[in-house]
Amino acid sequence: MLEAWYVKRIEYNDKRKQHLLASMQEEMDYTNARAKFIQGVVDGAIELRNTKEAAVITQAEAYDAILHGRVKGFLGLPMRSLTTEEIAKLKAKAKSLKTEIADYSKKTFENILLEDLNSIKI
Repeated sequence: MLEAWYVKRIEYNDKRKQHLLASMQEEMDYTNARAKFIQGVVDGAIELRNTKEAAVITQAEAYDAILHGRVKGFLGLPMRSLTTEEIAKLKAKAKSLKTEIADYSKKTFENILLEDLNSIKI
């Protein structure tokens, strides 16, 4: 019975690992896109003042392809976040996520199982 549990647990750890990796990758992509959008605004390539939403979207998507389909979500950013300091924070976060993805990708199913078992407090 324990062997059957172990085999099933390995299968679900694989699904969990793939889900976590996909989630981390999506967060990294979003962070990079947000940094790119703010960079475009700071550089003046994306003009927000006195510009219609459709024009802003066109400018942003022309500025960088990574922004395609994401611009509407960035239009609600507060003005205080449109700074070079915010860009630096986002780039640091993306770099950290990239490292986290690389480290988690290297983990074996057995390592994940052992970490789960070690996290159980009795």
